[in-house]
Amino acid sequence: MHSRRTGLGTFIVFSLVFMLILPAIVPSGLAETSNASTNILHFTEYIPFSLDSLDAESGSTQMSTDIPTKTNDSEWPPSLFVKNKLIPTINKDEWLSWFGLWTIYKFALEFGDITEEDSEIPIDMLSSFFELMNPFKVTEEYLYTGAETREINGNVLFNLYLSSSSKPLHKDSVKISISNGTDFFGSGLILSQEIKNTTTTIKPTIIPGRIKPYLITLDLSNEHVVLKENSILLFSVEIIPSERTIGNILTKLSERGFEDKALTIMGKLSDFLSKRKITKLQDLGATLKEFLNMSDLIGEDGVNLTLADLADLADGVLASSFIFGSSTHDSTVTLPLSIPIEQKENEITYYLHKEDIVYQMVTEIPTSNTTISEKLKDTTRTWSGNGPVQSKILKNAEANIYMDYRNLIDLRKITLTATLSNEGGVISNSSITLDKTKLLDLIKKNNHLTTFIFSNINDKNKELIYDEPLSLDIAIADGPQLGQRTIQILYDSVDCPSSLHLFVEDTTHIKFTYTSNPADAKIVPGGIIDYTLNITSEGKDPKININVIQKEKIGGWNIVTASESIVFSAGGYQLVHVLVDSTDTTQDAYDDSLDMIFEVSGKTGKATAEASALVTRAAITYDLSIRVDNESLDVKKGVNATFNFYIKNNNIGASDDDDSYQITVTSKNGWEKKYIQTVSKVINGKERIVQVTVSVPTDTSFSSDTLTFKATSKGNSAASAALTVTIQVIGNNVLYDFFDAVYKFFDSAADQLGLKDTFGSDAAIVLALILFVLFFFIIIVIALLLTQKVVKFQCIDRIQEIDPDGEARFEIVVLNPTRKTRTYEVFATRRPVSSHWDASVEPQKLVVEPKQSITIVVTVKPTSQIEPNDWVETIIRVNSLGKKKQTEIQTMTMVTNVKAELAIKNMFHWPRDFKEGERITTSFRVENVSKVSARKVKVSLTINGEEKNKVEDLIIPGYGYAEITIPWIAKQGKNDIRVTVNEQ
Repeated sequence: MHSRRTGLGTFIVFSLVFMLILPAIVPSGLAETSNASTNILHFTEYIPFSLDSLDAESGSTQMSTDIPTKTNDSEWPPSLFVKNKLIPTINKDEWLSWFGLWTIYKFALEFGDITEEDSEIPIDMLSSFFELMNPFKVTEEYLYTGAETREINGNVLFNLYLSSSSKPLHKDSVKISISNGTDFFGSGLILSQEIKNTTTTIKPTIIPGRIKPYLITLDLSNEHVVLKENSILLFSVEIIPSERTIGNILTKLSERGFEDKALTIMGKLSDFLSKRKITKLQDLGATLKEFLNMSDLIGEDGVNLTLADLADLADGVLASSFIFGSSTHDSTVTLPLSIPIEQKENEITYYLHKEDIVYQMVTEIPTSNTTISEKLKDTTRTWSGNGPVQSKILKNAEANIYMDYRNLIDLRKITLTATLSNEGGVISNSSITLDKTKLLDLIKKNNHLTTFIFSNINDKNKELIYDEPLSLDIAIADGPQLGQRTIQILYDSVDCPSSLHLFVEDTTHIKFTYTSNPADAKIVPGGIIDYTLNITSEGKDPKININVIQKEKIGGWNIVTASESIVFSAGGYQLVHVLVDSTDTTQDAYDDSLDMIFEVSGKTGKATAEASALVTRAAITYDLSIRVDNESLDVKKGVNATFNFYIKNNNIGASDDDDSYQITVTSKNGWEKKYIQTVSKVINGKERIVQVTVSVPTDTSFSSDTLTFKATSKGNSAASAALTVTIQVIGNNVLYDFFDAVYKFFDSAADQLGLKDTFGSDAAIVLALILFVLFFFIIIVIALLLTQKVVKFQCIDRIQEIDPDGEARFEIVVLNPTRKTRTYEVFATRRPVSSHWDASVEPQKLVVEPKQSITIVVTVKPTSQIEPNDWVETIIRVNSLGKKKQTEIQTMTMVTNVKAELAIKNMFHWPRDFKEGERITTSFRVENVSKVSARKVKVSLTINGEEKNKVEDLIIPGYGYAEITIPWIAKQGKNDIRVTVNEQ
């Protein structure tokens, strides 16, 4: 007994001495694995793809930028046994799920006999799809959300933990790869395209299953991996099992025809184990039976599980594993670029920092490779920092502290306390008892992650006042009797970012409600929604900011906040207007939507509310109007009355919307009507004519009629308009009365002349014919006298095309065809009358001898108002003195097909320096450097490719100019300004 005590005492003394000299022989710094220009991604708990759950979360495991805090490891492939006690426990559910994954992956293309000819999806895409179910592969994704394009150019470091089951003769391998990810048609199913991979042998360990770290490098210097917004990278770790003895035995049994016997033996073994009294043996039997049942099920689909397949399965079950997702075994990927990590909503993290001799808490993530080590003995270490920039309600808190300590022989528990305080005193405290360390920890540096949970916050609605200092104290509450066991706090580095993490909520000091006009926030293209925010504050706030955050946007939208910040005294309220307008006025804007968040924040708190806007046809306002040329017509019996009605589309909708109308016309007297019953596709703001013809009966006894014209929108039957017009019936049938009176006159005259004796009842008609022939000959004689020409023209080229700077010359021969000398006056006029042309004639007065001629020259010139494709008809009239009748000849002058040439000059912006939200004025001159006038000129200003303002329907004469001034609102970052001028 004495000798045994002596041996134990010697061991204790040796251990204490070893722990005293350990700090001298073990380096104090941690291994350098990153630098300030790197970004570390952590593997998280893996969710493999499952055919039973085809949703956005299935098979989409995200890597994290946060260091894991859970202590239990994730292992892949999952182990058949859980070694938590002397006799391992069967990991039944997880392992059988993995077996199902293994089965689908191994026999994927055999289920249903899928071939490339049968499938509409290419085999390479199918392979990428089934690779998601690789049972030996962990694939996790990283979504790059930065707006700035980045390139990965350098080494990517995989810091992995692997549980080695390799043997000297049977060494497993690990294959790591990086791939580009593609969202399969927005389904959340991420397919991969490999960029690069490498394979490393997993070295055997003396103790099977021992976890060892591996640092594996992939060089992407020549791969040009570019990250744009929403780019996806996939990082994969795949265990490649080697062939093992049991697998070789099963393969040989398969070759010798022992398939059925082996399955029969397995069935008997499962029954035998299931009937044992030991629970773990029963679980093993149940697992084996479930395995056989699953084998039968896949056999029904035409896939037979052979002993050779079981050999592969056995190799996989006995293979090495990938360990990750815990604070103890944090497997990571280090990218050679720095990506800012955004602070999570309602979470605040302070990192322990030391500046010279000042212990601080800061919000900046550590970037140093050198870890600061602080010893804890009798003194308390205190880190202080400014409180949140905005008042928050503290709900929970935790301190994640990295420590290095030795507690091999648990003679006395070591208890540490952490205290969270502010100026009001202690907020909460927490204590932990350190675990025993392992013998292996004596020869290596440790960085245990220890988490203090502050669950006993004194005030559950504890408010952290903005900028009020916070402090974190860490001390040894109950330590070892002897001082040899040193406890060191590790912090302020990339590897050991010890931190204080606060879980907070917004205060209710600032509140607001809002209303919108229109109330349902639904508008037509180009419409505007006016949101009115009614803001209240319980206390004085030096500055309350109003911000609109766009969550999701489809189409073009513009947001203008009337006041971006306000000063608040305690109590009262203030109204702030936010205008949201659709920038596209055409039909393309329908179904454009905007989801946004109104955020009202100040020093004392923050309040948010979600809002949305929608461009929809349901917001169209239907309206129309009708006008008519004449509201009343005087019509004789037997004559048709025609009215021209004009229907105008007054709908409020897209600029290129149209509407159709159903037409009804009613006559009070029921008279016959003719009109079209449907008017189609009338553009907004345009009119369409509808002609209505009413037949007035010859025998009507009515003196008037009322006609009602009604048009009803086919887009909305509730929108209609009507107009009433009147028909006044005047006299009898005048034409009939006239011919009747004429006939009676000729009949009486023929009787008096004795013609009735010769022609009888036709005498009146014969007399009328005689008088008509006599009248016809008289008219011919008068016409010959009146149509005798006193002047004639000759012009060979009466149509000419000229340049805008040219002139047209028409040589016209004036001939005197009469037998006397005549004096002529010559006039030149333009048709149509236009300021675009000048016309002149030389000479304007001439004397021409009988049967002689004189040549005159007509000159036509364009003015500076000339337009492309312009033309003018010049009428040359010649008046002979003493004669009232004029003789004329026409010429045609056209401008060749030319276009105006426009140029932008003297552009400048004021102010010259752009600030976000500031109103900028851009001025410039648009010059027409050609003689041709430019009409319907459109000038548009775009910022970063989005049209912000425009000026339309400008008219710039030849060699003229227009001074343009366009206001716009500057955006954050780069403002790419483009001015476009074109003639429509």
